[in-house]
Amino acid sequence: MPTKLSDIDNLPFTDPSRFEWDAGHYYIRRDNELELGEEAIYQFSSGILLRVLDLVSRTGEPVLAADPGKFLTFAFKLVGNNTLEMEDGAFYKLDEGCQLLAYHENSQTLKDTCNQGDDYVALLLMLKPEILSQSPFNLKMDELPSVIRQVRQGATSAGQVYGMSPELIQALRELLKGDRRDALNRAYLEAKTNEVLCLALRSILDQERQQRSSSISTREQQLMAEARKILQQRWQNPPALEELGQMLGVGKSRLTVCFKWLYGESIGGYVAHIRMQHAQQLLSHSTLNISQVAWEVGYEHPCNFVTAFKRQFGMTPKSFQKFMLERSA
Repeated sequence: MPTKLSDIDNLPFTDPSRFEWDAGHYYIRRDNELELGEEAIYQFSSGILLRVLDLVSRTGEPVLAADPGKFLTFAFKLVGNNTLEMEDGAFYKLDEGCQLLAYHENSQTLKDTCNQGDDYVALLLMLKPEILSQSPFNLKMDELPSVIRQVRQGATSAGQVYGMSPELIQALRELLKGDRRDALNRAYLEAKTNEVLCLALRSILDQERQQRSSSISTREQQLMAEARKILQQRWQNPPALEELGQMLGVGKSRLTVCFKWLYGESIGGYVAHIRMQHAQQLLSHSTLNISQVAWEVGYEHPCNFVTAFKRQFGMTPKSFQKFMLERSA
């Protein structure tokens, strides 16, 4: 087994052991008939594996590579164009400036093809799907991209190519530049990798929401804007979904779907967000205690308010109030 920070010559892409190293990071020199350059692999404590490929292709022939299976893979292409062909028949065209989100339950060998002489710079994040439902992400099923929802619902294979936002591209470039191989390297790269993952998820979710929104009629968009206006006015005692639907003349199911597609959160989540904004204002600029603030923003039980506030802002209402008082002193 290679040791930490070891340099390895031309370890075959078909050797899946690269995905089983539990600690440290590895640099694999590549100088053979297929490619010239370097592959770097980092395994972080969060369970996320980062791969960086900075190569020049010496052949236009397919290069065989191992997919170990059971990993979500986010592949970001910064330089060059290539195609990936899986054993199960899946085919992905990954152009410069695109990202691929894919999952395959079973290990397999894929074919990676690009033009002879082309530069090839790609970053890959590999993780188990359940990581996104755990801390620090804590994402619910309806907060995940469609590919990951399919996997969590039992699909054995799923994949989709998306564009990359400017913020994501910038973070990827910063990650590449930050690999300095000094004492702070590992901590910096782990933090930067989490940032890249969040930006990738946000970019994908934004694109999916835009695609869904295009199926909403102009009339429905107007109704959803009216729904949001009603919720802003009646946030302390919002109408039930059935009542809101009757007020607007739209079915409960369609109301729920269209609102989420247009605004990126559920009706209940939208109301909770408004309540938390008002709670922050009251905690910052009034002498009300926590129970009084909870009542003012529509929570009958203070303990429910404390839980919701901490989930939203990462601190309790009491800690927030204390911080704001000390800040204004």
